[in-house]
Amino acid sequence: MSRTISLLFVFVAAILLPASSFAVYLGQTTEDVRTELGAPNGMRTSSTREIWVYSGDITLEFEKGQLVRAKGLVFEEIAEADTVSEIVEQEPVAPVEAESLEVEPVIEASSGEQETTDLAQTIDDYQHLEERAMAEFGMEPVPQSSSFLRTALTWTIPVFLQFFFLVIAFKIVGAEAMKGALLLIAVVDLGVTEGVRFFFLDFLEFPITFHADLLASVIVMLALITKLTHAKQLATAIKVVIVSKVAAMIAFWIIALFVLHRL
Repeated sequence: MSRTISLLFVFVAAILLPASSFAVYLGQTTEDVRTELGAPNGMRTSSTREIWVYSGDITLEFEKGQLVRAKGLVFEEIAEADTVSEIVEQEPVAPVEAESLEVEPVIEASSGEQETTDLAQTIDDYQHLEERAMAEFGMEPVPQSSSFLRTALTWTIPVFLQFFFLVIAFKIVGAEAMKGALLLIAVVDLGVTEGVRFFFLDFLEFPITFHADLLASVIVMLALITKLTHAKQLATAIKVVIVSKVAAMIAFWIIALFVLHRL
């Protein structure tokens, strides 16, 4: 029993470590972000944006191939205004004849409105820098591959890995369980995890889930194991959860590192 409690303490301490900061900033392309953070754990798309999900409750949103929003990540801010102003100042300005100028009355805006307008224009200019540079050199944008296969694998691989390591964990503890019940537990585990993440990140728009997704999945898995398998004792069920979840997480990261990022 003491060994089981020690394993549970190590597992909980490992998952509650704070996330590190990365050299990621608004405006980066998907390839730059992938270089910094590696392949995401999951991806989904909305009407205009592509959303990447990493462990540690990190959610990144891309629009037209550029990072426009980050949740749960301490990212480095880039001096957008200075960068854009320097590039704009270097662009040649065509001479304009005085006779073609039409003088219009100038309406002075308040300082707050002027600053808001300047900031919006600066951000818009920065977001279109890549398009303008490619047009200047006659380059065509690289078409992005379909993410359907990657999304499908992101959902199916965790279920398969959780099922596979549940089978191994039950053999280690010497308990019996039907494979159909273990597959159901793996599916429900993924559903609970993604449901809690959606509730916190998308519905409530919190920056992180405060590890509520992992806590909910562990509680639900313990309840299902004690109800649907012969591992009725809580100590045995805890061993199964720790072994299967840790092994599944490690295996998924390895697969994501060497396989999913190439799709």
